Amino acid sequence: MTTPCLGRVLVPSFRKSRGCALLALALLAAALIGAMKLPFTVTAQNPPLGIVSSASGERDALAPESLATAYGAQLATQSLSAEPGNPLSTELGGTRVTVRDSGGMERAALLTFVSPSQVNFIVPAGTLPGQANVVIRAGGGEISTGATNVNQAAPAIFSFNGDGAGVAAGFALRVKADGRQFYEAIARYDAEAGEYKPLPIEPGLPDDQLFLTFFLSGIRAADPGQVRVIIGGDLFVPVFVGAAPSLPGLDQINLPLSRSLPRSGALKLQVAVTSKSASMGRSRGPAPTC
Repeated sequence: MTTPCLGRVLVPSFRKSRGCALLALALLAAALIGAMKLPFTVTAQNPPLGIVSSASGERDALAPESLATAYGAQLATQSLSAEPGNPLSTELGGTRVTVRDSGGMERAALLTFVSPSQVNFIVPAGTLPGQANVVIRAGGGEISTGATNVNQAAPAIFSFNGDGAGVAAGFALRVKADGRQFYEAIARYDAEAGEYKPLPIEPGLPDDQLFLTFFLSGIRAADPGQVRVIIGGDLFVPVFVGAAPSLPGLDQINLPLSRSLPRSGALKLQVAVTSKSASMGRSRGPAPTC
C-alpha cells in the first residue's frame, strides 16, 4: 500500500529525438543546491519560519540529509552561496541553523545559501522522524524559529524549472549493443515560454538499452529494495537509489526504460517507497517525455 507525499514532475515519452545535447551536471548542481528560490511571501517582521523541501517546495516533505529551504525575515545580513567544490559549513555569512529533533537532540545544519529572506540547508544526518524545531541565528543577532515534520524517507523530485513542476531534472543514457554509451538531454529551454520543455526520447535500435537518471532529495535513507518508480502508470524497479556523487543533499535514481511506454506526450513520474507494513511515502513530480 502506498500513500501520497510530495510533488509532481514530467518525463518525456518515446518519439523521434531532435538531436539534443546533455545539460552539464555542474550547471544542474548550481541550480539545485545553490540559490534556488521558490515562491513564498513574507507577510510580517520576524514571522515563524516557513520550511519546505528545496526540490518540491512542499511542507513536511523532509528527511535526514535532504535539502530544505526556510523562508522568513532578517535571516542573514547578506546574500551568499556556498563556494562550489568546497566542503559545506554550518556557518555562512554569519548565519547558523540548528535542528532539534523529536528526541530532543540538537544538531547544526550545513548551509548552501543564505539571504535576508531565505536560507537553504541540509537536514542533519541522524535527525529522528517526527516534528523538528528549526532555529536560524543571523549574523546580526536576529533569531527566527519554525517547526517542520521529518520523515524517514521523503522523496522530492527536482525539476529543470526549479519549482518542483515541469520536466524532471535528469538525463537519458543510451547503451549500444557494442557497449558504447551516449548521454541525451530530456529537456530544452523555451525562451519564449521562459521555461524548460520536455524533449522526446528516441527508442532507437531494438538492441539499444535506455536508462533514465533523475535527481531528487530525501530518498537515500530508504531501503533501495522498497523503492519503485511509476512512469505513466507503468511500474519500474530502479537499478540504483542513493546519494548523487559529490553533491551534498542531492540524491539520484537510475532505472531502465521500457519500449512499452506511450509514443507521445509527457508522462507523470512518481517515486513510491513501500514496506511490508505500510508505505513511507510517494513522490510525484515532473517526468521526462519518452
